Amino acid sequence: MGNSFGFSLVILFLVFDYARPQDFVPAIGLFRPNMILTLLMLFAWSRSGNLSRASSRQLTLMYVLLALIFVHIPFATNHYWAYLVFEEFLLLIPFCISVILYVDTPDRMVSFMRWWVLLALFVAIKSILHPGGESGSSFLADPNDVGLLVDMMLPFVLCMFVYEKKRLYKVAYLVISLLCIAAIVSTSSRGGLIGLAAVMLVVWWWSPRKVLILTLTGILALGTYQFAGQKYVERMSTINDTDEGTAKGRIDSWKAAWHMFLDHPLGVGPGNFPILFPRYMVTGQRNMWGRAAHSLWFTLLPELGIPGVILYLLIFKANLLSIRNLYKMPGDADHPRLPFLLSIAFIASIAGFFGAGTFISVLFYPHYWFVTAMIVAAEKALAPAAAGPDAPPLADQTGLSDTTHTAAAEQAPNVAALPASGPERASTL
Repeated sequence: MGNSFGFSLVILFLVFDYARPQDFVPAIGLFRPNMILTLLMLFAWSRSGNLSRASSRQLTLMYVLLALIFVHIPFATNHYWAYLVFEEFLLLIPFCISVILYVDTPDRMVSFMRWWVLLALFVAIKSILHPGGESGSSFLADPNDVGLLVDMMLPFVLCMFVYEKKRLYKVAYLVISLLCIAAIVSTSSRGGLIGLAAVMLVVWWWSPRKVLILTLTGILALGTYQFAGQKYVERMSTINDTDEGTAKGRIDSWKAAWHMFLDHPLGVGPGNFPILFPRYMVTGQRNMWGRAAHSLWFTLLPELGIPGVILYLLIFKANLLSIRNLYKMPGDADHPRLPFLLSIAFIASIAGFFGAGTFISVLFYPHYWFVTAMIVAAEKALAPAAAGPDAPPLADQTGLSDTTHTAAAEQAPNVAALPASGPERASTL
C-alpha cells in the first residue's frame, strides 16, 4: 500500500512539473503542489522503512555534487545566485529518491514509462500549437528548451512502440513519435535538430535492422521537409555559419567561459558565470552581464571547475555502467525485452540531451537528473533478484522452458559486452 501511494506521488509530481496544470488554473499554484508532494514523499519514506533501497552510485555522487555546490556559496561573487542553484538542485533529490524507491517492479516501470510518453505527447502538442515555446514550466519557456526535452523523451516513445504487442498501442506510439519530431521541427531549434540526429544515430547504431531504420529515417526526413518547408531547411543550413548571429554569440560565450575556467580552475561558483561574464567579453561586445554560457559544458567548466567536471563525468560513467547492466539483463516471462529496450532508450535519451545541451545552459535542469533516477530504478526493478528469493532460474525468467532454452541459446548471440555493431536480438528496433 505504501509503495502504491509513493508511486502515485511520483506520477503526480511529474504531471505538475511538466504538464503544469497550475498554468491553466492559477489557483492551483497558490497551494505550491510540488512542495506539498515533496513533503508527502518524505512522509511516505518514513512509513516505508526501505530507504536503503535507494542507495546507488549515482545518488551518492549527486550528494557529493550537492555538497560541492553548497561549499561554493560563501566564495561566489554573488552568494544569492549560488544559493538559488543549491536550492534548485536540493529540491530535485527527493523526487529522484522516490523514483528509485517506488518504481520498483517491472509493471510499475512500464506504467511509469506510459505516463512519461503521455507527457511527451502533451509537450509535443503544446509546442506545435505554440512554437514560441509556451509549453508550460519555467524550463520550457524557450523553444530550444522544448526541443531538448522532446529529444530526451522521444527514445522512450520508440521504446514503448517496440515493447507493446497490441496493434492499437503501436499505432498510438507511432503517432506520438511523429508528433515529437514535428514538435522539434516547430521549435526551429538548431540544437534540437542536433539532439534529434544524436538520438536517431544511437537507435540506428544499436539496432540490428539498420536498413529498416535508415529507411524510416528517410521517410521521417521527407515528412519533416513537407511539414516544415524550405524556410526551416534554410535556417538549419546556417548551423555551420559561426561568423554572425546567435552562433557567433555562442562561440564568444564559450571563449569567455574557457578563459574564466583557466583563471578559476576550481570554479567561480554555481550560477555565477553570468555575473563574471563582462570581465571576459570580446572587445566591442555589448554588455553581457546576466547572460548564460549557452552550453552545458561551458557552464560546468567555469562554475564548478575541475571538481565539478570530475563528479559530472563520474555520474555519467555510473549511468553507463547501469545501462550496460540493463543491456545484458534477461527479462522475465511478462517483460522479456524490457531491460534491453530501456537500455537503448536511456543511452539515446542521454545522447539527445548532450547533443542539444551543448548549445543550451541546462546543467541544473531536472531532465538529466530525473533520467539518472530512472536508470537506477530500472536497474533495480528489472534485476532478476528483484523478484525475490523464490524467483525462478534465469532460463525460466526469459519465458523459455527447459527443453527450448538450449535450442534457443544455440541461436542467441553472446551479449556479454556491448558490441560495436549492436545486439542481434530477435525482436528489437
